[in-house]
This record gives sequence, structure tokens and C-alpha cells, in this order.
Amino acid sequence: MTRDKIIDVSFFRNHSLRLQNYLFIFLGLSIPTSIWLTNMLIILIFFCWIIQADWKNKIEIINKNKWLTALLGLIFLYILGLFWGINDNAPWQFQRLSLLLLFPVLISLKISKKSLEKAIFLFLSINFLAGCIQIINDNWPEYFLILKDSHLIPFQDFYSHINNREIAGFIRYNYHNVMLALSYTITLSILFTKKSKYKFLLVCFLLVYSVSIFTERGRAGQIIFIFSSFYYIIYYTYKSIVLKQYFRLFLSFIFVLIFAGFQHIMYFGINNSYITIKNSKIYKYRIKQSIKAFEEKEKNEKENIRLVFLNKSLDAISKKPLFGYGTGSFGSFFQAEVHSGHKFYTHTTPHNQYLYVWFEIGFFGLVLLLSVFYLQIRQLIKFEDKFHTILLPIIFLLLMCVDSYLTIFTGAITYMFLFTIYTRYNNLARQFN
Repeated sequence: MTRDKIIDVSFFRNHSLRLQNYLFIFLGLSIPTSIWLTNMLIILIFFCWIIQADWKNKIEIINKNKWLTALLGLIFLYILGLFWGINDNAPWQFQRLSLLLLFPVLISLKISKKSLEKAIFLFLSINFLAGCIQIINDNWPEYFLILKDSHLIPFQDFYSHINNREIAGFIRYNYHNVMLALSYTITLSILFTKKSKYKFLLVCFLLVYSVSIFTERGRAGQIIFIFSSFYYIIYYTYKSIVLKQYFRLFLSFIFVLIFAGFQHIMYFGINNSYITIKNSKIYKYRIKQSIKAFEEKEKNEKENIRLVFLNKSLDAISKKPLFGYGTGSFGSFFQAEVHSGHKFYTHTTPHNQYLYVWFEIGFFGLVLLLSVFYLQIRQLIKFEDKFHTILLPIIFLLLMCVDSYLTIFTGAITYMFLFTIYTRYNNLARQFN
């Protein structure tokens, strides 16, 4: 009887090992498309992780990742933050923070290199598809047809998702924009690190990502695109000069020209006797809006809600810099104390992760947050492709300046998924050889 049970458990564990590899691969499909499906996969992955047991090895892996100590310390500080201030939004806060507990699970999962390869390729492919759908819908919605009741009708009339301005591809426009920018950065790293027999496919990916990023709403993705492009331009130019690799220096110059030309087309477009390409009205509007905001700073300090968040948050933080106002207090504080004419809710955030953490759990919370990413960068910098791998946490640090991405489901799960791949299989380019 005992022997049969052992055999049954061993059999089940072996199958759960295979299952968790498939589940991780399908995260590459679900993250850019469906929060519901991603949640289901996360639950199944967690159950597989529990069934696998092997606790000694898991604890050893978790202990090696020092940044996890800082992350757990941050969550613990949020728990302590319940003992002071107004905690109206604490349940909402802990609902989002609980997702971060998936990090030690993913880091200690038994995932094969082949599964990691398939997961990242699926992630890039789905974002490529999402970019194609959005480009077609933005430019030729009348030709995006589907058969219904023996009649061809515009896809946007059949699929209400497309008509919603808040949705791009499969998810909200701002998160979709960030997904595309991350995919752009990953694809660049694959192209720059190794030779690949899929170069043409990767270039097609880059083209679609680039056009979709700048023809849709959402500034965060555009900022990441520009930052990543300059990051690679500066690095390869410097490396070419130091190593006297003049052909690579020439390629860097060509990349600069392509980047500048693309930005010119997105802003001005092309209209001559040979070719006509429309500019991106959204991108042009965003730039003009930013210039206007800078020129009319005093007026915008009252009207721009982000500036209200920044100024009022810093004023409040200066009064309680060490311990903050307590977990889940930000929205309630603004409702009671800030009278700028804007509507605030208990779940309101300042659109800045650093301000959000500092406001609620104080300076020590901010130090722990920064420590997580500092220690992650220290870990990634030891890898062979360190220049490419450290870009991921740097980008996320940049993203947290424009929104509270660590407490946004799509942002947090995307980062955990990609960081797991980077740490477990840091040389992404091998998948294409």
C-alpha cells in the first residue's frame, strides 16, 4: 500500500513538472492578452510548485536571490503600516502586493531552457500580432472585415473591444504600449548579441512594434522605445571606438540615421511626388502638449493632475518623511486634504511608484523598494550578456516614474515573467540559433 502511494506521488510529480513548463510557456500568450487567463495560469503554476515539494532546494535558490529579502521586507513594512494612519485602501493594496509573492515561486520553478525559449518567443509573437491588429484597425478599419450571417462587416462592429479607445490590441492602450516597447527592447538585444537565422522575422517584429508604439496612445512605451534606442546607440558607439571596430561604428551611425528618420516620419510624415506617408497625429499631439505644459508651467500646476500629485505628495511627505501616512492612506488623504478641483478615490495613486511608497510607508519603504532593483541589477551584471540583461530592471525603474507599475497587475506580472527568463536563461539569443 505504501509502495503504491509512493509510486502514485512520484508519477504525479513528474507530470506536474511537465505541466508547469507548459503553463509557464502559455504565460507568454496570456500576459499580453488576458488578465483572467493569466490569473488561472498563476494559480495552476502555484499548485504545481507546491506538489513538486523539494523544499530544501527551493529555499536555497530563494536565499541566493538577495533581492527577495528586500522585497519581502517591503511587503512586511506594508503590514506594519496598518498600525498607523487611515487605512481605507489597505485591502486593495494587499490584493496587488500579494501578486509579488509569485516572484519566489517563479524564481525557484523547475523550468527547462527549451520552455524559457518558447515562452519568450510566444510573448514576442503575440505582441507582434497585437501590434498588427492595432495598426490595421487604426488605419484601415473599413477593410478589417469578418464574416457574420453571410455578410462581411467591419471587425470593429463585430468585436466591441476594438471600438473601445481604452483598448489597444487585447489590453488597455497604456499597458499594450509598454508591452510593445519591452518586446522592441528584447528583440534588439537578440539581434545585437548573436547571429540568427530568423533575422528577417525579427526585423519585421521591430518594424511593427515601432509603428504601433508611435501611432497609439500611451507615452510610457514611447519613452522606453527612445531610451532603449539611445542606450544601444551610445553603448555600441563607445564600444566601437574603444575596440577600433570601425565597421560596427558605421553600423551604429546607420542605426542613428534610421532612428532619426523614423522619428521625423512619425512627427512630420512624408508627402512628395514619390511617396506619401502620414504622420502620427497622436505622437505629434503628445509632443506639442508636453512643450505647452512646460511653457505654461504655472497654469498647468493647477490643471495637470500629475503635477498636483507631485507637489501635494512632496508637501505631505515633508511632514512625515520616515514612516509616512500608513498603508492604503493615499487616496483618503487626497480626498480630505487636497482641493484642486480633481476627483479623487480611495484607490487613487500618484502615478509614481516612488511617491506612492514614500507617502504610505515612509523613507524606509522607499529604500527597500530601490534595494530590490539595485540587488537585481547586481545579480544580472554578473551574466555574460550583462549589458543587455540589466536594461530590464533599468526600464522598470524608469516606468515607475510615470505610474505605480509594481502594484498594477499587468506591469508586475510582465516584469516577473521577463526577469525570470533573464535570470534563468540570460542569453536569449540562443533560442534563434
